[in-house]
Amino acid sequence: MIFVTGCARSGTTLITRMLEACGANLGDCGGLAEHMPFKNRVLKPYLRRIGVDDMGQSPLPDTMNLQPYPTLYEDTMRYAGDADVIKDVKTALIWPRMVEAFPDAKWLIVYRHPDKIAESCMRTKFMMKLHSHEAWKEWAEHYHDMCAMLTEVADTRTVVTSDVIADVTALEEVVDWLGLEFDEKAVKRCIRKGKWHGDKTE
Repeated sequence: MIFVTGCARSGTTLITRMLEACGANLGDCGGLAEHMPFKNRVLKPYLRRIGVDDMGQSPLPDTMNLQPYPTLYEDTMRYAGDADVIKDVKTALIWPRMVEAFPDAKWLIVYRHPDKIAESCMRTKFMMKLHSHEAWKEWAEHYHDMCAMLTEVADTRTVVTSDVIADVTALEEVVDWLGLEFDEKAVKRCIRKGKWHGDKTE
């Protein structure tokens, strides 16, 4: 199984759609390329059970002290269908449980600078739990910290969305690592002008 994660507003949807263009099967996914049965029947119910925001905004879980989820593998596979890629940024918040359930999974982490994430959150209607640039930046940095911990225990690669937009061949090595076939023309077609506000902050 392949999981795509990172922080919301990082370009995870775009990168996941690019993987789909290279042959990945996303299964039953919605407009944001999230696997809907996994999101609604596995991940969000677990977040609610542990008393945190099921949208992954605020409050966030204490990732290092999560309640057990002994049937996470079975529950995920029950709803995964024929998907070989599951994208949901909230998996970063429960990575210890995910790694327990899927020790051999590959993880693609999508990175964007926290300041740019904060700017995007401030202009996105459904990002509504925090109300200042600094609060969203701190929130994004928390996600990045969780992803950094994940890299220490799992098979991961990281892509920077702005790098891929500037040159889609930046994704080619990752596509090969995932066992997919890079299709440059199809990947380029995933980029829609006006959907990405640019990242000059490094």
